[in-house]
Amino acid sequence: MVSDWDEGLENKIMKNYRFKFTARIIKVITAIFLLYAFYMMGVNIIADSMKWDRKHLYNISLMLDWKFPNVKTPMDPPVSAMDGLWTQRMEVPLYEQVGKEDYSTGSINMKKGLLPGSSQLQYEWETDTSNDYFGFYLPENPNSGKKYSPHESDSAWTTLEKVHEGTVAELAFSTTEFMKPIELQKTLENYDIQVLWMPLYTGEMKEFKAGYGSSGNDMQLTGVYGLSSGREHDKDYMSQSQMLLDSRHMGDLQDAMLDSMKNMLEKESERYYDSFLGLDHLQERYDYLKKEGFAVYGAVVTGPVKELLKLKEIEGIHGVQVGSMEYWNWDAY
Repeated sequence: MVSDWDEGLENKIMKNYRFKFTARIIKVITAIFLLYAFYMMGVNIIADSMKWDRKHLYNISLMLDWKFPNVKTPMDPPVSAMDGLWTQRMEVPLYEQVGKEDYSTGSINMKKGLLPGSSQLQYEWETDTSNDYFGFYLPENPNSGKKYSPHESDSAWTTLEKVHEGTVAELAFSTTEFMKPIELQKTLENYDIQVLWMPLYTGEMKEFKAGYGSSGNDMQLTGVYGLSSGREHDKDYMSQSQMLLDSRHMGDLQDAMLDSMKNMLEKESERYYDSFLGLDHLQERYDYLKKEGFAVYGAVVTGPVKELLKLKEIEGIHGVQVGSMEYWNWDAY
């Protein structure tokens, strides 16, 4: 009898212990979950109040304006997420303008962390080549001043001639001389097209080393910066505005670009604008543009194919490349 009683009591005690132990574990897990939930709530409240997603989107948009011809982002930030290690993630859709409308061309997966090496921009393009595939030929050697021969080819013009007139297209070309942006813009405004981007000479090979390709009698720089639509924002990035690339706004566009470069240099670390955004030699480029002024040597334009063909009559245009094409939308606006 005593043995039976002892065994039953032991089982009862063990059962009670297991129940209390399980309840204690559940309480600990619940407490940890609630603490993590409150922690993440605080993280997201701070991130939202600091407008980090809007700041990053704005700076990514600036980088695209300068380094990727005819690639743009939406004005409103997409949904972003912040994890417990204060790493923010955001997928940014990318568009290109062909004619009067924008078309999806890819996306950027942004990862922005606090620790070194934890931030990156990963590009995903809808075609095999990224939208920086346009190359522009320098008119002359930056160091010696030796003139390069024009890159003559009729293949782009031939392509446009074969396309139905109810088509709009994207076109890039170089010029045989450095030009003031307003000078090239006014020349192109004689045609029913829209100018989207102009490659800028920012002191490459003269003020700093830059990547390039050459066949001996020409030179194409890599990582070229360009003049695009001006971009401005309010204090907390809640609203922003853009100006068209046209002759009326040309002076304001150049001032806006210099102001944006200056703000980036003063407010952000080199790790942010160089390693994260990919804005290499930003200080040298800013100093050169501030001192020497703006000089362009080509453009990216869009418009009806038959109107683009008329650009062939402009003296000094060469290295012509055809980009994306779409059905007629020129009367959309």
